[in-house]
Amino acid sequence: LVSCSFAVPKRATNQQWSDALLTMKASEATRSKLDRRAKLAILVGLYRMKKDKRNSSIASSSRTTGEFIFCIQPDRNSGRKLICLERESGDLLGHVLLETSCMSTTTGLQVRCDTINDQSDYYVSTLRGMDIDPSARGSRLSTLLLGVWLWLCSETKNVTPATVSVNKPL
Repeated sequence: LVSCSFAVPKRATNQQWSDALLTMKASEATRSKLDRRAKLAILVGLYRMKKDKRNSSIASSSRTTGEFIFCIQPDRNSGRKLICLERESGDLLGHVLLETSCMSTTTGLQVRCDTINDQSDYYVSTLRGMDIDPSARGSRLSTLLLGVWLWLCSETKNVTPATVSVNKPL
């Protein structure tokens, strides 16, 4: 696993959080060319690589400084994207496509999320896919993105991570 210091609002300094928001805003126009929902992104965390030999491949990538911004934004298929931005430039390095559904613990069946009972029902965050920018590939960002997704699931009440089979030709 990648060792890191992941900062959420309670742990990040106000200056770090403000700088990340400014970087997100500055890169919004560029990201909007790829996805018009970029303006709806919400900052969920900051990540800084610890300096050690195991993590040198991420920090030495041509596009990264070892500091990242993580945001959640809506996806076109009524899902969500967990996106990873380079902290200095705001360049989009990769994203994970997620889908949220609600399950009933009493019946084991999917239910409408607006009727979920917090006592006996739970949410399922399903991984639908991942894309890493070609210039950032080979730098273990996929491990980092999966780790952040699992961390968010564990920190959020009643959310279970899941995956599904991709049923399309490659």
